[in-house]
Amino acid sequence: MQLRPLIGIFALAGQLLAILGTLSLAGRFPPAALLFTLVFWALLFLFLHHRGVRVSDGLPFLPLLPLYYLTFFFHRGAPLTMDYVFGSDTARYVQEAMQYSTLPRHIGLGIFSFPLDFLDRIGEGLALNISLGREFLFLQSAMLGVTSVVLFARLIRPSGRLSWGALLTAYVFALSLAVWAFSSLFESFMPSLLFLLLALEASRDIFRNAAIRDGAALGLISTLAMTMSLENIYFLLLLPIVLLTRKSKPSLRRTAQLAGVVAAALPLGFLPLLAAARRTAGPDFYQDWAVDRAGSADTSLAENLGRFVAFHSRPSRLADPRSYVSSVFRIFVMSIRAQPGRPAMTYMWKLEEVSPFSPANLAYGALLVGLVLIAGRNSLAALRSRDAESACWLAMLAMLVILRQIFVTCYAWRASILFSLPSILALWLFVGRWLVPPDRNPHTRQQLLGMICLALLAALLLVSNLSYVLAIARAAPAL
Repeated sequence: MQLRPLIGIFALAGQLLAILGTLSLAGRFPPAALLFTLVFWALLFLFLHHRGVRVSDGLPFLPLLPLYYLTFFFHRGAPLTMDYVFGSDTARYVQEAMQYSTLPRHIGLGIFSFPLDFLDRIGEGLALNISLGREFLFLQSAMLGVTSVVLFARLIRPSGRLSWGALLTAYVFALSLAVWAFSSLFESFMPSLLFLLLALEASRDIFRNAAIRDGAALGLISTLAMTMSLENIYFLLLLPIVLLTRKSKPSLRRTAQLAGVVAAALPLGFLPLLAAARRTAGPDFYQDWAVDRAGSADTSLAENLGRFVAFHSRPSRLADPRSYVSSVFRIFVMSIRAQPGRPAMTYMWKLEEVSPFSPANLAYGALLVGLVLIAGRNSLAALRSRDAESACWLAMLAMLVILRQIFVTCYAWRASILFSLPSILALWLFVGRWLVPPDRNPHTRQQLLGMICLALLAALLLVSNLSYVLAIARAAPAL
């Protein structure tokens, strides 16, 4: 058996082992936390290299790294104030990292945060005037953001060539407020987005080849994503969508094999990590700061999740058409273009003070609708031409938008910006893949109009979102 095609599988499995190592050893031997974090990143880059990602793919997006990292650099009190930036849990995760503990819903986040205490000690020994651990943490978050944009750009250029349209679309995606803000915070949403992009690429390869190794890759990626946040269990829907949209359906045996390797990766990869996280955290593992601070130490994961979902969900909203309208506005307007004058802490709570018909919102809406209409026309043309891969992509993106909109309408309406990234990704993947059909002349009026809309939208997002992020920093409490 040739080992080279399995390098990616070994790299993903190694990442799970790195998470297991940091959960098991970091509390007793703090230098191990940094070692396992560096190993995790090395294995991630090895996997990306094996998938064909080259240094040249990242060069056009290098300006994003300082942009993401420096977003709150001059006022670290913003990300480290409890619930301040859009209700982000960065401050809580930092506190837990100092104790080498994680929550049941985010057992893998320690791979990024557990080195914090050890690096702070090094910084103190070197008499540095900054928290070396926190800066390392925020730098990792920025790297996750840039890597996600690089992967996004690869997915919207099927020919492999980075066109001006793909570059502009990737930058518009990168400047969307949720991506920008959370690339400079420590949260579960950016690693979840990264693994979603990897899962979409693996799903595309399953569509093309139905290879077992791609099924194993999808299962391991989904497991890694679930260690970042258990809500990522919806990744499992990608496999049936891919298999159902293939023109030549795989045999029943091959379908069972693909489903088997995906299903086997979840318990084999997740359960040992859950046991290690619980052992490290001790009796407080299931005590939920958001729901019941006196939760029982003898509860199970299912009971913990049940209490959490019951506390946050409101199923009655699913019967209210206005709830869907508000969730669409929150996700595709407020989560992409900042609304001025809104306090960061209560940004998404009430919509009464937001003006959908402000000049900037109208300009944003016109540009976005224009791009979506052009892409929609081209996607319909691709479907009429019986392009099976286009049908697969449309099905996957439709699943993301529909499922996530139902999710934020029922469950996360008061913090929908925190859960907006998959929907925003689906939007810009749709635009990026079909704004200019690959068989069209690159100098058509349609492409020129699309490029103008993208450039104007990028400028609008840069100006409005930069001013809002600066306002967040100015109003933040002192660190």
